[in-house]
Amino acid sequence: MKTIFQCIKHLFETIFIRRKYVITTTRSGIIFYYLGENSSWTPIPSGAKIYNKKPDFEWISDLFHKVEEY
Repeated sequence: MKTIFQCIKHLFETIFIRRKYVITTTRSGIIFYYLGENSSWTPIPSGAKIYNKKPDFEWISDLFHKVEEY
């Protein structure tokens, strides 16, 4: 019975919960969020540019940037 509820929960999450993404980078131990304007960064998560789909830009590198769920 427990596995049935887990399957239903997982199905609900994949269909109805919309994931959002932000682009982050770490400098001197501080996480900065991409603003999306003039290549600006901010340490405040509420000011970040939020994407509905996982962004795949050419300038995002695996070494310096991360795409995280918001």
